[in-house]
Amino acid sequence: MVTLQLGLFPLLANHMKLGFYAGLAPIFVWIFAGVPRMVSWEQNYVGVVITLLAFLMYSALRERLSWPRTIVCAALWGALLLLCPVALPVLLVWVLLLCLAPRQSSAQKLVLVLLPALMVAPWLLRNYQTFHQFVFIRNGLGLEMEVGNNSCASFSMEVNRLTSCYAQHHPNENREESSLVAEMGEVAYNKRKLRTAMGWIQENPGKFATLAAQRFVAFWTPSLLGNELSQIKDPQLYRPLRDALLSLASLAALAGLVLLWKRDRSACTVFLLWLVLFPPVYYLCAYQERYRIPVVWAILIPACYAIRELGMKFRRREGT
Repeated sequence: MVTLQLGLFPLLANHMKLGFYAGLAPIFVWIFAGVPRMVSWEQNYVGVVITLLAFLMYSALRERLSWPRTIVCAALWGALLLLCPVALPVLLVWVLLLCLAPRQSSAQKLVLVLLPALMVAPWLLRNYQTFHQFVFIRNGLGLEMEVGNNSCASFSMEVNRLTSCYAQHHPNENREESSLVAEMGEVAYNKRKLRTAMGWIQENPGKFATLAAQRFVAFWTPSLLGNELSQIKDPQLYRPLRDALLSLASLAALAGLVLLWKRDRSACTVFLLWLVLFPPVYYLCAYQERYRIPVVWAILIPACYAIRELGMKFRRREGT
């Protein structure tokens, strides 16, 4: 999955007319930084689907999609929502943007919404049959909110593990909590955790604001929190070089997005949709590096594009 996704970078950059090398350079940055493979999680699968969708999202903002491409796009969205419901805001805002432009027909826009809904529907039915109430794909937000927002919590899940805060609150490592899950049922337990988290946030708004701000910083420029993260010794979970390169890439990506906005707003819009709408839920829960992996491509490609443009501008000046 990682190899497939990396192989798509130059093709995507070329498709967006950013230049083949603006997509080739991110491959080397990814490998050199040692972006971890998520063997036990869904992030690498999510990254592949999102990258494939970026091709079609860009095309749809610029031209009328054929019906085969419309159906493929809608099917990819359905698969993505099953893998990662966090992507739903991106789909909704993207379809809204399509509604503001005349390029896609009303029937195509309807298919882009209905087909993903139909693909998700069997899992929603399964959830209803299992829990006897509506559950939208996953129901673990309450647990993750409470584990990341309590009196002993830091901004990082891995740091919480080291301080045993995680073990005090998560049923995977706390017998009393696991007994509560068995007694109450999964849905009721998660609702209780959400109420506990919201109660703590209301009582500690300053602490919560600090944690959320730290998670925002950790997502984009983790090197700024290197002192705290350096407690983590597992290179799969923390590597100073990786954090440094991704922090620099985030800053360079800002310049790349500014340049893209002036040159090709459709390309810039695709990057912004993923960079702005995908991460916010992760600012509410304890930071884990794996959360960022599905959108690393949307950081590296604009960053390398900005560096490419800067290099070309410098060469033109040298030539004159």
